[in-house]
Amino acid sequence: MYFDYLTNGKLSLTQASGTLWEGSGKLLLKANSRSTSSQGLGQDRSNSNDPELLIASAFSWHISPGLFPSPRLTVTVENGCCFKVPLVVSVLLKNSSGDLVLKFSDSDSNWPAQWLGGLGAPWNTVAPKGTLMIQTRSAELALHPFSAQAPNLYGFAQITLLDLSSQLSTLEPLGTYVIKLSEPGGDFSLLESNLRPKSDTKVGLGGVTLHLSLETTEGRLELTGEGDWINQRLHFDGLAKAQPGFEAALANLLSVLGPRRDNTATLKIG
Repeated sequence: MYFDYLTNGKLSLTQASGTLWEGSGKLLLKANSRSTSSQGLGQDRSNSNDPELLIASAFSWHISPGLFPSPRLTVTVENGCCFKVPLVVSVLLKNSSGDLVLKFSDSDSNWPAQWLGGLGAPWNTVAPKGTLMIQTRSAELALHPFSAQAPNLYGFAQITLLDLSSQLSTLEPLGTYVIKLSEPGGDFSLLESNLRPKSDTKVGLGGVTLHLSLETTEGRLELTGEGDWINQRLHFDGLAKAQPGFEAALANLLSVLGPRRDNTATLKIG
């Protein structure tokens, strides 16, 4: 499936039932890791060579075709665990190029932080636990299935890592952190209102800059940083700092996150 291709085989639909037009299934994340332990929500998968995470609550979908104002498919996805309200995705075929444009309804969703382990190092070593709260506004994804061009993402997103903890520290939780994704200089008041960005507002992958910022709202481990995603490569610089009195409890974690000096580690990608 193209869905499996987009995620490099890490995310797949399992235990599916129904038809293409209406059915249900469960999302399974296979996180490539040297560890042989398994983690799951509602199911034990300890016989796997790689850790896997299954969301026990099934996702249901309904697909309906439409012709006006242009040919499209409307996909409605519901899940009692992750989505507060159903997610609606409009799929449009772009002219004769064969490109697909996916337009997402504004959404607020919750996901297990364990899924970050699927991103590889250092997340698979950190083995995070907690909740990922994701807000998106005016999000669009352009896919190019018949070319080597990377997908393009437009809109705004905010990810809150709520009550994050790690197997490398006895402190639970470490803290709560916010990641914001936007065009350079993007206005994040859009996430807290019904306003819409201008039609030419674009952020994304494939030549267009995606700006990322990381900040700590509260916690014994302070994380800060800024970065940009350009031409499918992330360049990020930041710091991880233990608050006074928690240096010993966070020493192992800081050493994994990056080069360490006293109670501070340097975070660098790209």
